[in-house]
Amino acid sequence: MPHDQRDAVARAGPRGYDPVMAHARWMGASFVLLLTACGSYGTRVVTLTSYPGPTDQNGVVCIVRGEDEGDVEPPVPVWDNGVLVGATRSRSHFCYLAARGHHVITSEALVTAELPLRVEANARYGIAQEVGRSIYLPGKPWVMLGYASDAQVAEAMTHTDHVALTEVPRDEVLPTGGAVPADP
Repeated sequence: MPHDQRDAVARAGPRGYDPVMAHARWMGASFVLLLTACGSYGTRVVTLTSYPGPTDQNGVVCIVRGEDEGDVEPPVPVWDNGVLVGATRSRSHFCYLAARGHHVITSEALVTAELPLRVEANARYGIAQEVGRSIYLPGKPWVMLGYASDAQVAEAMTHTDHVALTEVPRDEVLPTGGAVPADP
């Protein structure tokens, strides 16, 4: 019997339970579940003649994503206070209405990126989403969020596609277009 098999038998004890192999099987199954539970987000390019404007009760938030670091295929979703507001793909953007008050913008890939935002009425806000390919988990992108100036947003919007969600995992709901409520 090879040496590594003797070690496994010694660890297994009288009932044949090997804690090292059990942990390895659990980690493998968890990774497969993680990848399959994520579902998919579909987007399409939409041509708009105008963007939503701020109102006396709402502000406008625009998420812009430039060129990816690496070739990242899947759209990366964005939530505001837990409400799905859209998803980006390389060189794209979208905008949505947000009610006056406190918001937390999140985007999830390898880790969850969070960015707090205080929305005022009649105002516009730019959020830059940076996405790249993980070197540790192939196929799983990383994401970062940051504040963008009006000039950065205007520049990005002229050189990127406006995208809209067309498909979401079954536990999500497509955005309705109404203003996202603020946290109380």
